[in-house]
Amino acid sequence: MKELDLTKLFKLFLSHLLPILLAGVVFAAAAFSYCTYVADPVYRTDASILVNNGGLSDGYQSTTGIISSSNISASLYLVNTCVDVLNSTGIYKKLAAELGDKYTYTSLQRSFTVSEHDDNSLLIDITVQGTNAKEIKKIANEFLDIVPTYVGDTIKYTDVKVIAVADKVYKVGPRTLYLTVLAFVVGVALCYLAYFIVFLLRNTVENDMDFKSRYDVPLLGTVPHFDNKFPGGKRRGK
Repeated sequence: MKELDLTKLFKLFLSHLLPILLAGVVFAAAAFSYCTYVADPVYRTDASILVNNGGLSDGYQSTTGIISSSNISASLYLVNTCVDVLNSTGIYKKLAAELGDKYTYTSLQRSFTVSEHDDNSLLIDITVQGTNAKEIKKIANEFLDIVPTYVGDTIKYTDVKVIAVADKVYKVGPRTLYLTVLAFVVGVALCYLAYFIVFLLRNTVENDMDFKSRYDVPLLGTVPHFDNKFPGGKRRGK
């Protein structure tokens, strides 16, 4: 088996530097053109709600006005259940109906991301992504209108408050710079890989090191390479 010499691999790269870089540029240009002229823009809007077991809400607190640790613990456990409810298909079917069945519930469900804010928080973060900036705001806020009643009917004695409505929209895609750089790297790698495969399949013995790496026989000598030219550049006659 041919042993790989890192020096040779580096020289292989340098000897084909121009076509390798050209391949990277072509891939990068294709990715940039796709992101700029073909791919649809992707937008995101965010909202958040606060969930508790009712013991933290006005009218449910003790007469001392002190919130008990048991209510806090119960509310923290309740957050996970509420996240599961808000990721279930039922609420998205209701949302689709409220939107006049303009969207299927499955497409709505795919556009939402519902998750805990962190492990020790009563907040739930809601993110909606889509290609229409105005529509995702409308969808997100319609969802927020449904959530308190839907969660309250599904999990008794649960209080839900909307903390932040969807009022800002951010463009999150396509990630033109990232994809362009990635395409350049992929183009360079693929082109170099092609040259590398040709290098591995080549059976030419170039020097004594190649001979020793291929054959387990002693090398008695080598034939030097002679340039068949006069000093002035004219070729010798045969």
